[in-house]
Amino acid sequence: MSGLSATPSSANPFISMTRKPYSAYTDSLEKYFAQPAFEQNDSAWAAETAQQMREAAQVSGDKRWELEADFFEFLYNYYHNWDKPNRLQHSEETLDAVQKIISLAGKSGYIALQLRGEYFIFTHYWYDCENHEKAFLQWNKLEKLLAPVPAEDFPHKPLYWQQIAVLYSYFGEYEKTVYYYSKVLETPEVSLQQGHLEWTINELGLIYRNHYNDLEKSDSCFRAILKLMPDKQSIKRYPNFTVQERNELWAVLAKGNLGTNRYLRGEYDEAIPLLIQGMEGAIKNNKYNYPYAAGKALLLAEIYILQNDLPVVKHYADKAREWLDTERDVSRAHNIELWQKYYQTLLQYYRAKGDNDNAWLYNDSLENAKRIAGEEYNLRQLQRAEQEIHQEKLEAEQTLSHAYRRSFLISAAFVVVVVILLLFIIYYNRRIAKKNRNLVAQLKEQDKLTEMSLQEDSDSDSAGQTDESNARQLLRNLHAWLLQDARYAGKIDANTLAATLSVSRTRLFETVKNLTGKTLYDYINSLRLDQARQMLETTAATVETIATDCGFSTVRTFYRLFRESYGITPAQYRKIVMKT
Repeated sequence: MSGLSATPSSANPFISMTRKPYSAYTDSLEKYFAQPAFEQNDSAWAAETAQQMREAAQVSGDKRWELEADFFEFLYNYYHNWDKPNRLQHSEETLDAVQKIISLAGKSGYIALQLRGEYFIFTHYWYDCENHEKAFLQWNKLEKLLAPVPAEDFPHKPLYWQQIAVLYSYFGEYEKTVYYYSKVLETPEVSLQQGHLEWTINELGLIYRNHYNDLEKSDSCFRAILKLMPDKQSIKRYPNFTVQERNELWAVLAKGNLGTNRYLRGEYDEAIPLLIQGMEGAIKNNKYNYPYAAGKALLLAEIYILQNDLPVVKHYADKAREWLDTERDVSRAHNIELWQKYYQTLLQYYRAKGDNDNAWLYNDSLENAKRIAGEEYNLRQLQRAEQEIHQEKLEAEQTLSHAYRRSFLISAAFVVVVVILLLFIIYYNRRIAKKNRNLVAQLKEQDKLTEMSLQEDSDSDSAGQTDESNARQLLRNLHAWLLQDARYAGKIDANTLAATLSVSRTRLFETVKNLTGKTLYDYINSLRLDQARQMLETTAATVETIATDCGFSTVRTFYRLFRESYGITPAQYRKIVMKT
């Protein structure tokens, strides 16, 4: 980057930021990390920006800006290299690079950059590596540095409180969650953007409702959001999102949440208009609120189930499904709790209609979703237990030089706990292994039954051409077409596929749904998964290669769908098959 010519001082935006406290230019500096050029991998722009920072350091004598340039380059390279295949090696190199910057910042007394660097490591472990144990340990280190720094001097402080609150909430430790959210609200307003204030109050309202069953406190939080005055300063942080739009969005979210509280009290007539306002307003200007809108739609459906208005129930259930599918496509997220509610709603709907076949179908989906949710919860609790034990071990080691005898007792207790935990883990792993072996055996048996069923259908359908036999023949034709030349691995357009099979798009979708209980694309994905299983059994290809060869857009999508369908990962499946 040194090859770029220096930018004239008069045109250098960083010159005016030198020799000033960090709080005086926080927003101005942060804008550079939100520029489209930063996100779109514009290396020339990044090089020029870093060069301007270095020139500012040279012209002003403020050496902090040399470190700012290093940190800017580091973050730019990090975000544009993280998705590369050698990401694990990149992760280690990342920590080495940022630790050097943090160390120099600490020696130079530049606490703002030191805190931002330590916070980056925290988010690196939490979001990118999903190593929650190291994230907690890093937070302990960061919190000690952060505690004595006034929020007026370091405006990010309340945002850091928010992030650790989110971490504790993820593990269900709501007392600590409320504690850190309360620290956010205690922070002087001069350092807090209103958007973060609203978000914090909203989260407290949800915790009081969902985990303490205190609807009065929950109501007070959502009403407090409605009373907040627009914060004109926020336009500096959100140049593409007007103050009015943002405040309107928070208002409808608060009204929808008040509607949920009304629903929980059984006040359905009062709940309906509030839920509708929240549902419709949530996605008006914000594509990230599909789960919220889906949740409100499902509550409306539940109300109308109680009122036996089945057409309206189906309307809102379909809306919820549409938004949940959109959320899955946009963010690759799978909100298992909302899917449980969706399956429960459809189960009740079909029971009310007297459609037992569909009711059983959604009952199976509901039970599967509950199983997945239970496994995820148990895994988080086990993981958290391991983290706390590891943290206790570190604390014991730190106190060893001061009180050996006391440390010995703590260490002995620790060993006992570790032995108990190891025994539990061994027992748990053996149960999981046995369950996985049984699961693979069931899949094998299911494959045989499916093959026999296709053959029997073919034999029986040849006797006469009924609507049902025609439908089954269409499904067999679809199955054969997809398998031919591995067409399932390519991009499949429903209209083209329907034309190839000489049926209408509607007929194709309805036939697949009626005979398999799946949408067309879910059916195609299930076929891809079947082929992936065969490749896992019969080839030595890597999981990444198999995912690509079977037509999955990303390895992450393949892993998610495989686990959702079979309850184990591809690697676990191959390991079990090889053993048997």
